[in-house]
Amino acid sequence: MPNSQNPVHKYWVRVILLVILALLLITQYIFNLAYWFKFNPMSFQSLDWLACSVPVFCTGTLHFPLNGLIALLAALLAAALFWGLFTWQNVPGFLSEPRFAPTQSPNFGRLHYLPDGALVIVFGLSQAYVIVQSMEEKPVLPAIWLAGLLTLLLLGWRLDQSRRAVSPWRVAARAVPVLAYGIGIVLLLFSSAAFYAQRWGWLLFFGLAALALWRYLKTWDLALTLLTLGSFLLLNANLTHWAWSFWGDEYSFYEMGEFFVQGAISESFLSGNGVYGKHPVLSSVWQGVCMWLFGADGYGWRVSNSLLLAMSIPFFYYFLRPILGRAGALFAVTLYGSAHVLLSLNHYGANNVQAIFFMAVSLAAFTWAGRRGSWVGFLLTGVLLGMGFYTLAVARVYSLVIAVWLAVYYFPINLQTKRIHWRNVGVWVSVAGAALLTALPVLSTRSAWEQLALQTVANSEVAFTRQDQIIQFLNNTGYGFTSFLFNDQNSHWIFGAHADPITSTLMTLGLAAMLVPHKQTWRVRASLLGSYILFVVIIAGTQQYGYPTLTRIFSFVPFYAIFAAIGLMAVLYSITASQKEKKTQPVFATSALVLALVIVPLNFWQHSVLSQKNSEQKTPAFLLQAAQMSENKNGAAPQIYYVGMAGDEYWIYLVYSAQNISTDRLTVVSLEEAMQPDNAICRAADTPAIAIVTTEIPNSGYIASRLSRCWRGAELHLIKDMRNNSNQYRLINQSALPLIHAISGYWMDTPLPQTSLRPVEDSRADWTVYAPIGFSQNTKGQLAVVEGTVNNQVVFLNSEGKAQSQLSYVFTEASDVVFLPDDSFVVADAQQGLLWFDSNGQFRFISRGGDSTRGIFAAPDGTIYAASTGDQSIVQISNQGEVLRVITGDQFRQPTSIAVAEDGRIATADPDSGKVTINSNGGELLFEYPIGMSDTILNKAGLLWMPNGDLVYSDPPNNRVVRVDSNGKILAEWLEVQSPTDLILKNANTLLVLAVHENRIALITLK
Repeated sequence: MPNSQNPVHKYWVRVILLVILALLLITQYIFNLAYWFKFNPMSFQSLDWLACSVPVFCTGTLHFPLNGLIALLAALLAAALFWGLFTWQNVPGFLSEPRFAPTQSPNFGRLHYLPDGALVIVFGLSQAYVIVQSMEEKPVLPAIWLAGLLTLLLLGWRLDQSRRAVSPWRVAARAVPVLAYGIGIVLLLFSSAAFYAQRWGWLLFFGLAALALWRYLKTWDLALTLLTLGSFLLLNANLTHWAWSFWGDEYSFYEMGEFFVQGAISESFLSGNGVYGKHPVLSSVWQGVCMWLFGADGYGWRVSNSLLLAMSIPFFYYFLRPILGRAGALFAVTLYGSAHVLLSLNHYGANNVQAIFFMAVSLAAFTWAGRRGSWVGFLLTGVLLGMGFYTLAVARVYSLVIAVWLAVYYFPINLQTKRIHWRNVGVWVSVAGAALLTALPVLSTRSAWEQLALQTVANSEVAFTRQDQIIQFLNNTGYGFTSFLFNDQNSHWIFGAHADPITSTLMTLGLAAMLVPHKQTWRVRASLLGSYILFVVIIAGTQQYGYPTLTRIFSFVPFYAIFAAIGLMAVLYSITASQKEKKTQPVFATSALVLALVIVPLNFWQHSVLSQKNSEQKTPAFLLQAAQMSENKNGAAPQIYYVGMAGDEYWIYLVYSAQNISTDRLTVVSLEEAMQPDNAICRAADTPAIAIVTTEIPNSGYIASRLSRCWRGAELHLIKDMRNNSNQYRLINQSALPLIHAISGYWMDTPLPQTSLRPVEDSRADWTVYAPIGFSQNTKGQLAVVEGTVNNQVVFLNSEGKAQSQLSYVFTEASDVVFLPDDSFVVADAQQGLLWFDSNGQFRFISRGGDSTRGIFAAPDGTIYAASTGDQSIVQISNQGEVLRVITGDQFRQPTSIAVAEDGRIATADPDSGKVTINSNGGELLFEYPIGMSDTILNKAGLLWMPNGDLVYSDPPNNRVVRVDSNGKILAEWLEVQSPTDLILKNANTLLVLAVHENRIALITLK
């Protein structure tokens, strides 16, 4: 063994440790710092040959960032060096065995026939009832089920007492301090929740907690109490804040909790047919109890998670204390209690995090049972494992974790004598049997099992052959093992690696130290490593997704904390190379405290800042933000109007109800109503109001811009989440501005709502348009065509007739379009009026152009003439949208088309009266020509003034195009186009004609 006091030896130890830390710094830089802040690690360019030596790391096939292979290799090399250093130093085992006591055979002679026989009868009858009901998939009465379990535990306690001469009451008295301490912590957490919820009646919990705790708080117990309370306060932070208010599928759990408060749960509490038909009802009962205690709202619902996570800390501590010592166990639960993954997922209102609580209590019960060789302890372990089956399905894997510990410490065969160890068999039967009896009611719900069976790699969403499923299983297992260093599945307000950089660095070293071939602590190391490996393989590897989802692999967090604590211990033992624990423990305690003071704030920053800045936020969350940022203590609050997709109001009202926001403040406006001139939003111009238009509506920017014209001086912003996803347009009118106040959270806004031209969504031949009813040509030869009843959009074609772009989802009844000299354009909408756009398709403003306008014309002087079909008139409008004059006359019955000559003559077409008229600029009738009578929507006649003063018009019902001179004489007719409507002069020799029923633009050669 090297001399630990040798200066050369100490020097090399420190050099190697520095190299190890440098390698891990490279890992953390690539996987965390560069990923967090979007750095480009250019300093690794010289290692490009290594970074892409495994091609899939550079092709995007694997979910790792740039230079991800270098990061992984650096971590593996660091772990290998630390393993070699630890082995070279021959550091003795620094972990401790939990010192499990051997189980003893019960002394049946000390059992009492009558009372113990009665217990057996009650147990047998209860379990027989449970088994029969479960097998027939009938509801199991919780009282009988609970009576059977309590009787089972009493029988186990009697078996323990049968081999002791000690009075049962004396044994029970020894448990009072521990029981009082545990109850005190629970009551302390409940009183903290009651204080936050302002449920003053339940503050009596605080008095009871103080009474239970004050006599038993020694130094370590006080530290654990403060740590547990501190973790709860971290978990409780921002629990009702808008930014953590909505993921989407969790509100079904809120509704089930409400049903419990209202006494309206129809399913048996022990059924697995709860939320979504696959979650146990009992998990919702816990949420319902918390809602009954702390308010049937979002806080009472979500605090159920905070309470369970905080309450699990003392149990994990009890499990770890015999292995890591007091300081090591406290450091591990500190990392666990502040883990950013749990801080964020705690805000997700589903039942996921409940599973970790039962992991903690079952491990604590197993430790208690093993250290005392207690039969009731093993039975209790099984009961707690079975209770985990009533939470998220991932909790069912915890039974396999206990199986690893049972296999290591209670193997049923004596390997030396090759004989069956019957007492160990009894331990296995006690744990497995109690778990099965506890979980039987929920296990018998076939529908729940069918749902769960679909959530495995055998029913993969991305791999459909057996070979591909094996590859997916291996990939997901690998991603699971690296999730503490890097994770690419960012969701639920969690970003990046599942462990902070310090924890993951220590964990890497801890895993290496666990593999050192020491004989002293092989059992505890094999149990911890075996549990972790089994956990990752089953939970991550068997998922049906192409990447293991965070909502399951979050359960690895306790292992991260344990291995990180072991890593810190290993580093300090390596530095001191001392076998004297008394010298090492103070150093470890100091180091752990210093690191905790860094890690806890770092985790909170990752949860509250980093993750939020990279989180997707959905519309209901921003709607809650709008309500919270406009609340007033005096009761005044603006009305919120929401324009969105059909069905959104269900979620919105649910979120408002959960957050104690009056749903009377919210008015849902349909898209059709919002497009009407006199809608509810416009009518609220003079009262405090906020209007929200979700970006899920195509061209929502146009709708928001149009609505903003109802509210003079309103603030209009496009709201985005921090991932730059556009979420909604928000308008705040002037009356509401005094009620608006700052609210924390991460979002971006821009005051530039826009419509835009998009590529044509379909493939079409040249000169093909669908049900065209009006078109125009700009100075570049580009065509804008209104596709009416089929698509209700404007499609843009180049001069060769190729479709290039379209403007859709803006119009309610588009009827005509004209280009202005600057290539901006105006679209007539029979219901909305005239919509003005710039050359890029960005909405400018809306103006009226008469009633039910069907046709428009851009005159040489820059004004717009509109055929007001409903008003039986012609309207002249300035390029600012102002009405200049209205021309009336008996000849304007239902005009649908209009064209104005350079000399001021006005041509109109009226399919209702069956004629085309030529009028003076003042409205005096000069000429009229008959056309076929038809509807005013599709078959409206086209009009075109030629440069020499001739008029060309179309007659759709009669399938002809006619040219007349300035004296009204017919010069030519063309009959080759079926149902011709609007007309454009392409060049001196070519006429473009819309063939409405042929879905094309026809070309006519002029003679």
